[in-house]
Amino acid sequence: MSHSDTSNVPITLWKPGTPIPRPANVPFASYVNYREVPPEGLEVSDVELIWWTAAASFSLLELRQAIMPTIDRQTDWGDFRFHPIADKDGNGRYPQAIVLLLIDLLPKGVVFPVDEDVSYSNGEPCEVVNAIIIQQRIWHELTRDVLLLCPKDQLPSHLLEFVLCADLGL
Repeated sequence: MSHSDTSNVPITLWKPGTPIPRPANVPFASYVNYREVPPEGLEVSDVELIWWTAAASFSLLELRQAIMPTIDRQTDWGDFRFHPIADKDGNGRYPQAIVLLLIDLLPKGVVFPVDEDVSYSNGEPCEVVNAIIIQQRIWHELTRDVLLLCPKDQLPSHLLEFVLCADLGL
């Protein structure tokens, strides 16, 4: 199949309303919220649903075009708060193709695999070796913007309320 044949094919065959697929070993499952801090007003399960809904609704090309404005408007990449979103191969709670797309689109050092354990400034190990980590601020902004792109008929009522509030500027 040529690239043009897949330009409108959704990233995943997963369908909203069905269980989100998970790998046998979910990275950071033993931690609160999988070591992820969700955007204000959302739960980690909401973030997962948003990205899976986007993957089920858009091709990689469409999603790339949709999120580039969010990336392009960034003026400060100095966020030092990171959290893991996948294992080192991009597998985890989010569609692998999404994780790999973000690695491709975001500047070096914003989302990346951690090959050896790094430490916090106080010397404590971060314990994110063999994971892909992303800056919290851009992850939150991308998640909010992707939510606004998701087909409204595919979202549960609490996320529809979130979208309505965003539409109204609240």
